[in-house]
Amino acid sequence: MQDKFLYRIIFEGQIKAGQDFNQVKARLASLFKVDIRAIEKIFREAPTIIQHQLEEEKARKYKEAVERTGALCRIEKEIPSPPPPPAASPAAPVPGPSPSSPPGNMPRSQSTLYSPPTTVSAPAAETVKDIPGGLQQLDRKAWESLGIGLVTAIVILFVPFLSFVFRYLITLVHEIGHAFWGWLFGYPSIPAFDFTYGGGITMHQDRRMIIVIIVYALFAWLFYLYRKNHLSLVVLLVIVALYTISAFTSFHSILILFMGHGTELIFGAIFFYRALSGSSIIIDAERPLYGFLGFFVFFSDIGFAHRLITSTSFRAEYEAAKGGGHWMDFSRIAEEYLKVKLSTVAVFFLFLCLITPLLTFLFFRYKNKLFYFFSRVLTTEPD
Repeated sequence: MQDKFLYRIIFEGQIKAGQDFNQVKARLASLFKVDIRAIEKIFREAPTIIQHQLEEEKARKYKEAVERTGALCRIEKEIPSPPPPPAASPAAPVPGPSPSSPPGNMPRSQSTLYSPPTTVSAPAAETVKDIPGGLQQLDRKAWESLGIGLVTAIVILFVPFLSFVFRYLITLVHEIGHAFWGWLFGYPSIPAFDFTYGGGITMHQDRRMIIVIIVYALFAWLFYLYRKNHLSLVVLLVIVALYTISAFTSFHSILILFMGHGTELIFGAIFFYRALSGSSIIIDAERPLYGFLGFFVFFSDIGFAHRLITSTSFRAEYEAAKGGGHWMDFSRIAEEYLKVKLSTVAVFFLFLCLITPLLTFLFFRYKNKLFYFFSRVLTTEPD
């Protein structure tokens, strides 16, 4: 009787030529339903046995599924499966390998870091997109980071000197936001601190259409780069349409004005996400620090919006800032462009302040699914 061989899948820590490393990691995380950090671990500790004791057909399909992500792996034979003991034999059972022993004749220098379900059927292994990423859970360190960050933010907000110091971080982010969106729509912009009236100021020069042409040239290059990926082309078309509508209407002026405060929320979301996920953290102390920064930005912006809505004296003070003349961002948006009350713009901003932490948590919660979508959009291969 011919021995029946079983097979194992060995991941070598290599990817196919021409593949983007981050995209491959995202696809593997989606395939295995794990956090991206688990994928980074198997790359660091390769060669790694990622599955074992598979029949030949299942091993082949498993290998195909892994390699569709852009990663490389190989199939290797294990020892033949032993014949079943005689039914009538009263002999003592042969002890199997202990939990600490490697399965089969696996080298002890390798280990199974992650074992996806052994019931990988042919349809499930046919394509990576059929295996969705799992939902993310907050770990103990995430809760600790959020708790420490929350308490620290509250304490610093009630200490005037420390609050003043950290608000200059928000001012810097605010002015960088104005400058970025100014350049994007063709206005050379320089962010700076305002040493005359306090806070910050971004100096916008007259519009240069050559900058807008360069932006469209970059879009054209992206269309060429992703010409084989239909999903990428659709996303690019939507982005170009939105950019065009904004660039040639007054909406781009509203965006430049609004995205000072808007960029504050973006940075707050990034800080908050890093506290939630621990992504790219080098030392543990970073996570509560990011938690503090996220909460500090959110609380500061919520307080600012609330005072604009509820306090007549604060609105008057705000509109009289920068030497008068209604130079402030929300004042200009309300009076020059939207023809509404300042408090109406403040209500909209308060709404964004409140939903940004929720949207950040949802991004963290569903990030494997989102990363898989982004990996499909960002690949230059045919979809």
